[in-house]
Amino acid sequence: MLCILAITDARNMAVPQGVQPLFIGFALAAIILSFGYNCGAPLNPARDLAPRVFTAMAGWGGEVFSYRDYNWFWVPILGPHIGAILGAWIYTLAVELHWPGATYEMDGGNPVSTKDDTHGPDGMYSEVENSVQMRGIKLGDSKN
Repeated sequence: MLCILAITDARNMAVPQGVQPLFIGFALAAIILSFGYNCGAPLNPARDLAPRVFTAMAGWGGEVFSYRDYNWFWVPILGPHIGAILGAWIYTLAVELHWPGATYEMDGGNPVSTKDDTHGPDGMYSEVENSVQMRGIKLGDSKN
């Protein structure tokens, strides 16, 4: 979820919408290839739970849910949901809350709030626009 939010946030990397699915696929592939060997990459609960239910109905019984007396079957069911919530929370705390929320102009040496967003004309955060507004001058203006 953290990767998806970072890729789709227009204020962050400004990834074009046409390649966002590709980047999300690369992020997902990296996670699966990194953790797939030791835990089977249980990112999709249906991919783990459905075969267990089928195997239990096919005659193996409850052993498919408690191999060697360990109850690991719930990890792929709850893990992705808890991870998505934590990922969204971490992204909000680490990135979203740090985007500037107001712009200022100089009024006699004192900064005065002019508006409540710092998004450029295309809907993305503009460092140039913000720095120009922070100084209280406009592009093309020759005086301070």
